[in-house]
Amino acid sequence: MIIRQAKLKEVENLRNILIERVRVALKDVYQDNYTDQIVESFYNLSRLEREISSYLVAVHEDVVVGTMSSGIFNINGEQVARLYSYNVIPSQRRKGIAKLLLNYATNNLKAKNINKQIISIPENNKSLLLFLKASGFKVVEQYDLIYSKRNIKALDLTRVV
Repeated sequence: MIIRQAKLKEVENLRNILIERVRVALKDVYQDNYTDQIVESFYNLSRLEREISSYLVAVHEDVVVGTMSSGIFNINGEQVARLYSYNVIPSQRRKGIAKLLLNYATNNLKAKNINKQIISIPENNKSLLLFLKASGFKVVEQYDLIYSKRNIKALDLTRVV
């Protein structure tokens, strides 16, 4: 398994993984038309091409099997990393790929003296919540999701490394 920065030539493969995962993850969360808006806004090819440097990929036998992206923000004078688009394809789950992606990102952030990480997830994503808690994240906020099909909450989690 290789964890590395995504390459521009992988953008379509990356997009397919992201779209499939978002549609599955959000099918019970948002109304269908809102999920479509999310896909078109965040995962269109031109945006992904512009933001390719924010993506890490996990590659197994020359196939991208996992992705993660992050951005660095200044919050109240502190540099903080927000993690986005954390995805491992179903056939490769429970093989430590999510942990490899998180460790790689964490090491890169530490090298930049960024020690705080934040991620937001729907509360019904139980497997990701368990993984994040086991990785040292703590729930710091819970709030209603806008455009939710049901009364689903979102969770903000954070950790300092």
